[in-house]
Amino acid sequence: FIVLMLLILLPRVLGNYPTKNSPVIVVDKKEIIVNGASVLKLSDIIEVNCTVIFQPESKFQDEIAEEIKKAAENPTETEYLGNCDITFKAGRKEEVLYTTVNDVVGALQALVNFGVRKYKLAFAYKKAYEVSNYKFYKEIPDVVENVSKKERLKQLI
Repeated sequence: FIVLMLLILLPRVLGNYPTKNSPVIVVDKKEIIVNGASVLKLSDIIEVNCTVIFQPESKFQDEIAEEIKKAAENPTETEYLGNCDITFKAGRKEEVLYTTVNDVVGALQALVNFGVRKYKLAFAYKKAYEVSNYKFYKEIPDVVENVSKKERLKQLI
């Protein structure tokens, strides 16, 4: 009987298991693809809220708060698991796409590089909550092939 139940339930369980190992947020040159389905343009995005699910090393509440403050001052040092919520315009209404990302800070940096200006990064652990004041800047890739010879000479002068 148990073997029969396993044979019946196993395909159902394995069918729900995620097999794709693809990124949740894909940033192209002109659009963002979220969860493989939702396509957003830069003009549609209103705000991005990222919340880091912080894993403290200490067990004491005051030390945890200190760890969160230290991590919020410079969040780019390590990868953090967390939620990246993108608020966008859908017609006349605002909608929110909720995603969980393995590297929240990297995802936020990619969205800032794409052109998102309004964002918030927060660190949370139970009752401890700290909003990061860290400023993300648009990183300009150093690709020499895309710059003409005339532009390179202008930059040298």
